[in-house]
Amino acid sequence: MPSTRRVQGKNFPLMGWNTEAPSDLKLLKRARACGLTMAGIGDAAGLANCQKAGLTLIVQDPIFFKHEWLTFDPKAVRKAVQKRVRQLMNHPGLGGYYLMDEPGCALFPGLGRMAELIREVDPKTWIYINLLPNIASPAQIGAPSYAAYLEAFVKHCRPQALSYDNYFLTREDPAEHNLFWSNLQEVTVFARRHGLPFWNIVSCVGSYSYRVPTDADLKLQAFGSLAYGAGGIAYFTYFAPAHGNYRLSPVDQFNNETPTWYHLQNLNLQIQNLAPTLLPLTWRRAYHLGPVPPGCPGRDDAGFVQNSPNGPLVVGEFEAADKTPYILMVNPDLARSIFVCLELRAGLKVAAIVSAYTGEETPFHDHQAFLAPGQGALLRLAPIG
Repeated sequence: MPSTRRVQGKNFPLMGWNTEAPSDLKLLKRARACGLTMAGIGDAAGLANCQKAGLTLIVQDPIFFKHEWLTFDPKAVRKAVQKRVRQLMNHPGLGGYYLMDEPGCALFPGLGRMAELIREVDPKTWIYINLLPNIASPAQIGAPSYAAYLEAFVKHCRPQALSYDNYFLTREDPAEHNLFWSNLQEVTVFARRHGLPFWNIVSCVGSYSYRVPTDADLKLQAFGSLAYGAGGIAYFTYFAPAHGNYRLSPVDQFNNETPTWYHLQNLNLQIQNLAPTLLPLTWRRAYHLGPVPPGCPGRDDAGFVQNSPNGPLVVGEFEAADKTPYILMVNPDLARSIFVCLELRAGLKVAAIVSAYTGEETPFHDHQAFLAPGQGALLRLAPIG
């Protein structure tokens, strides 16, 4: 195995999204070496080894999730649920309690009643419910619009964070890629209005009508999510399921690391090296220079970046506590590198780029100004003069 550069400072939350995360310590240590901070979703028996590997685990326990949510009566299970919470809540490897993946609105009241049972004992740990993407039909979400779906979730389940999945950047038809951006935009606006962090689950495996993600696909999904202010990223699916059409997961069906693993490791280590600078920043907004996907904002006169004449960019704006401006810019072209030439708002200049390989600031010029397909770069701006 190749050596890896040590990641310094606080880690950005990155999860391998699996509902049967293994408890094998060797596999978990390799997941940590890949830059992950969460092993995924799995049986509580894996908590000890997750802790040893430096990971946390969202616990999937029948007492929490195997219920008929339409008719769920919390009185019948209150004692058993809260006993189990007390057994788990202080384990340092615990990252959350799993309730359900992709429910429709009709199930939210029952899920909310279970969430409240858990919250009465443990109000801090994430009660994990993952939501459908905005391409789901009204029949699937059980609401007339995606906005109504999100509102119903917050109303009934009172989540600590939002989590949803969208894999459309790995569809073969480029026309469908815009659905990735429109979903990010809608969730971002909603999450900020409700004061909630959000997680985006993106694709790291070929499955069904989705292609095996390229290095550019992986980078664009992750850096695009960061530019929109994501508080965490999960990868579907880090460990390949032992059934179905899943191709080149980072870890395959024989528990071997595939080429995807090395692409993902490189990406995650970049993110973790940016994390000490990025995590304390406050996200302001995101917009597109060049083609603007439907439902997403383009530039305006107030933006830190006014133009990118050499090619399209996705720009996320951030501020430090002292109001120092930063941008996370991303090359959305999956085939072409861009030599970035930024035209900034009057009175601003680029002060430095934060290296994704060292975490240190360095001048932004020459080779630093080339963005590979899907690549992101974190820049510190400063007033002129």
